[in-house]
Amino acid sequence: ENLKMKNSESIQKGKKPSKSVAKKLNSMKAKAGKAKKNKNESKKPQNSLAGFLSKF
Repeated sequence: ENLKMKNSESIQKGKKPSKSVAKKLNSMKAKAGKAKKNKNESKKPQNSLAGFLSKF
């Protein structure tokens, strides 16, 4: 949690915000890529996003 606070502080102060933004974008891309891959590979509905959401 300290790291998150430091990152948000550095963004507010204008210290190298581009790096953390790039990291966030990369992690979002990675998550999206993983989700796509899992959706395509998994034939079991409980592994897909729709199957996962239908549990709730």
